[in-house]
Amino acid sequence: MAAVAQSSPQASQSSKTWLFSFLKEEFTPYPGRGWTVTRITIAATLVMLWIMTFRIPGAALGAYYTLLVSRDSPQATLKSATSSIAAIGCALCIILFSAAILIGDPLLHFFWVIGLLFLAFFLISALAEYRLALSFGFLVVTSLAYWDFPANTETRVENTLWTTLAFAVAALVTIAVEFVSQRVRGHDQLRDGLRNWIAAAQSALDAWGNRREVDRLTRRKLLQYGMIGGGRFRLLLARGERNPQLRAEMSATVALVERLVDLSGVAVDAGIAFSAEDRERCLAARDDLQTVKEALNSQDLEALGQHKAHPVDASNPFLLDIQRTIALLPQVFAGLAPLSESLPSAVDLQKGAPLWKRDAFTAPDHLRFALKGTLAAGLCYIVYNAIDWPGLNTALSTCILTAVSTVGSSRQKQLLRVLGALFGAVCLGMSAQVFLLPHLIGITGFSLLFAFVTALSAWIATASPRLSFAGLQTAFAFYITQLRTFGPQTSLSVARDDVAGILLGLGAMWLCFDRIWVKDTAAYVMELFIDNLRRMADFSKQIASCHDVPEAIDTARSERNIINARFDLIRNENDALIFEFGTNWQRKVKLRNQIRAWQPPLRTYFLLEISLMHYRLQEPERKLPDQEEQCIQASKELLHRLADWKETALKGSTAEPPEALVELLRRSKMQAQASKEQMGDDRNTQGISSSMLNIAVRLAQVMLSETESASI
Repeated sequence: MAAVAQSSPQASQSSKTWLFSFLKEEFTPYPGRGWTVTRITIAATLVMLWIMTFRIPGAALGAYYTLLVSRDSPQATLKSATSSIAAIGCALCIILFSAAILIGDPLLHFFWVIGLLFLAFFLISALAEYRLALSFGFLVVTSLAYWDFPANTETRVENTLWTTLAFAVAALVTIAVEFVSQRVRGHDQLRDGLRNWIAAAQSALDAWGNRREVDRLTRRKLLQYGMIGGGRFRLLLARGERNPQLRAEMSATVALVERLVDLSGVAVDAGIAFSAEDRERCLAARDDLQTVKEALNSQDLEALGQHKAHPVDASNPFLLDIQRTIALLPQVFAGLAPLSESLPSAVDLQKGAPLWKRDAFTAPDHLRFALKGTLAAGLCYIVYNAIDWPGLNTALSTCILTAVSTVGSSRQKQLLRVLGALFGAVCLGMSAQVFLLPHLIGITGFSLLFAFVTALSAWIATASPRLSFAGLQTAFAFYITQLRTFGPQTSLSVARDDVAGILLGLGAMWLCFDRIWVKDTAAYVMELFIDNLRRMADFSKQIASCHDVPEAIDTARSERNIINARFDLIRNENDALIFEFGTNWQRKVKLRNQIRAWQPPLRTYFLLEISLMHYRLQEPERKLPDQEEQCIQASKELLHRLADWKETALKGSTAEPPEALVELLRRSKMQAQASKEQMGDDRNTQGISSSMLNIAVRLAQVMLSETESASI
């Protein structure tokens, strides 16, 4: 695949050149970024003014909390803020109730601290919504400092309540800012963003088709979009108020458009020359994209599902991949019409997202994660109490913020955490204390400084997932050092203690997460991918085995949620592969590129499978005509064989595909072609089953062509 042909930046450029290019890409504006940063800055500054005006103790994290709330839509902000406040309220009740019972004795107090830390880490691993667990953990680690210091119980309770109030006020201010901004400037960020991405790919295709050089602006956009990735779009989908079926279809669209931009960017960088026939195909592909863009603009997605893309027959491999990706876009919505017309109430898969992960109380991984996190935070707690250095308590928040389940993700967050903390506390915080704060008079000057640092942090936080976490930590470190007192902070010891605490927390997390029960991220990603292949291959079998429609609906809902969650988890963990340093780093980077190429067609396959599930539930015997069943069974057998092959390679056996798999692919390819010729312009179940087989064949072809790094 074209994306795999990209060499790693370290292999092709010097470190200094790569770093400059990396930062330039991350800091380049994109549509909507400036407006998001402005809203974050306004909300955080308003909370800071409230803290300073009313002298709210322990409220520094309240200002920081404004950076964590979703801003994808006012409704998403309201939902995110209220659910987080509920989590904080639960944490408050648990802290106050348990403290009244267990803090009278030093030994009981220690076990109380360890118990709260264990609960916080278990929730991070077991809750379906990470933000809820993070809010719970924030209040826990912040309150522990109050209950450790010598003070009467009334003061401790009061400080804990003030901190809780700070979170609540921050949430209310953020909600207000988002609703006001929506009235000022309302638009659909998701569709606007997708249209911009499609327009960039269109511009490249138009230039190739008319024998022009791709202009500099288009080159820059393709490179920037490719580096940022579609994570922002997926967040908009996950947090927005959308129908679950439409959410799944738009998620597949995001994956395909992201793939299209990647392929176009690689082709532009490679300076590919196209033949006269392929130039005509470039113009046809451009016209297909125009149809997609118009459908997104008019929201007539049902019509897009009926659109028939131009044939996929380019001779250039880059253009062939682009054609295949474009051809999949209408297929994503091919089943939209029957979905909207049939079983409107019986097959309503829209239920609230579950609070707990499916295996929260059965899988041992959650318990291991909680034990490792508790050990790391407990070591930090013992160390700073043993040496009587309470300023190191930021180590606990470091452990909470960098706690993830695999090595690659943990290293990524730890690296960004320390860089962001050093930048926020040392470069910005200490520098301001030495050079600026002695000359600032009143709240106005400090507000301008605070707004500048917040805007800079928010700009970093709205970069791609490779860098965004550093922006949050920059703001965190600066707020902690500057909002602990209600006047200019002139003592450098506070920033020194915070940085030392962060380093202590990072050291403990490295020891406990990278050396105990280590889970290799590359192997974990492949295990998830293999499991998803098998789940999709067995999806219709599970529906057919149900005794009645309600049972089938429950089964479909459960499996759909698991498979979609696996897609998201694979993407997140796959992004962390670049931080899996070691002897196999280059091979893991290749695997990362391969997973990115495999995911979009697999998402589209699953959407078509959901469409067939609706049809099955309308049929008394839940069966399709024989020809359609043969296509479906062929595609599922191919997925199973691919999963078996990858599992064998994962266990250390040869990565070469077996002859049986190659022969099955050849037969499936012939069957898909025959079904396509017989189908003609038909768009009913036969069209869907044939499309599923075609997608499975394409996925197998891609995977079989990438055997070089199949074994990790």
